[in-house]
Amino acid sequence: MKIAVCLKHIIGPPSSGLAGTGAPLRHSPNPLDLSAIEEALRLRAGSGGSEVVVVTAGPPQAELTLNRAIAMGADKAIRVWDEAMCGADSFFTAEVLCATLRATGFDLILCGSRSADTGSGIVGALLAEELELPLIAGALGLKYDERTNRISADKKLERGVRETYTTCLPAMVTIEHGPNEPRWYGAGWVHRLLKQKIERRDLRWLGVSFPAQSRRVEIVAVTPPRPRTKLGVNVASLSREEKLRMMFGQTRTSAGQVRASDRPEDAARKIKEHLDKWLG
Repeated sequence: MKIAVCLKHIIGPPSSGLAGTGAPLRHSPNPLDLSAIEEALRLRAGSGGSEVVVVTAGPPQAELTLNRAIAMGADKAIRVWDEAMCGADSFFTAEVLCATLRATGFDLILCGSRSADTGSGIVGALLAEELELPLIAGALGLKYDERTNRISADKKLERGVRETYTTCLPAMVTIEHGPNEPRWYGAGWVHRLLKQKIERRDLRWLGVSFPAQSRRVEIVAVTPPRPRTKLGVNVASLSREEKLRMMFGQTRTSAGQVRASDRPEDAARKIKEHLDKWLG
């Protein structure tokens, strides 16, 4: 089985506390794509003879992400880039990835269910549509049955409900964060990094041109997140009596209210009576 994993290299703002100081931007792989690599490596370990190929459409900095995938255990890495792709939207990126996957071949395609920067979550669906593949979105874990050549995927729904989907190969699956954390390195990672060379391809090699008029999605603006509204009351400066009054929802004194002058056993008795009454 040949497993292709589509990766995205993210360029984000500097680390917290360094914004606006001229610090360099952070380069990192998309976290959910790392989870997709982990699932691919687990499938390879469970079925002998499988091959894991990682593919990205990005500038030279994206090779940092491919090197991470090679260190984790990927067998082959391909980077596709052309200056004409600067500013390409998700639709054209998916078209480039489709052409690359057709050229390399695949039995199963994996990618993260969404990216941490734009978060559109449509690339996996676009790949499935263009390649005419069945799609399972948001899978937590995968199992492969060699006898039937089918893949099973577990999904988590609201309130902890689980569903399991199965489909024959070839197929497209997008991955959510599952119980298996992505490994940092695999056995022999130094040897792989020294031995494996990243294959570099361009649009001419793929036979793809960039039609600017086909651009369907445009980023209008990028703004920092809104500050979180702090809810609640600062109780650090309140007395014990005031804290207990707030806990009981009381604004004036009553016969059952705990006072600072109460003995500990009297205060405990009043609290127990209040809880018994409140809990029925």
